[in-house]
Amino acid sequence: MPYSPALVANAVLYRAKQRGFHVSHLKLQKLVFFTHAWRLALHNRAAVEERPEAWEHGPIFSTLYHRLRAPGTSSCATTSRPSSRRPMLTRN
Repeated sequence: MPYSPALVANAVLYRAKQRGFHVSHLKLQKLVFFTHAWRLALHNRAAVEERPEAWEHGPIFSTLYHRLRAPGTSSCATTSRPSSRRPMLTRN
């Protein structure tokens, strides 16, 4: 069963936080893409229900991009280290 890009991103951010890594928006997009690609290659199943788009700096999941970009800017903001009590991605 494929998952939303936000759910896969939450799993990636959770693992990164456990290991003390900071993950930028662009890096998060690429990690979600590679998770999706590896699952397709190894199990012939999609990890993400959305198809990635080819953008200038690499593959992007548009719903994830729009959830993470800073309001009022044309560029992406980096993800901050979230509190363990709150979800890492929230709907605005």
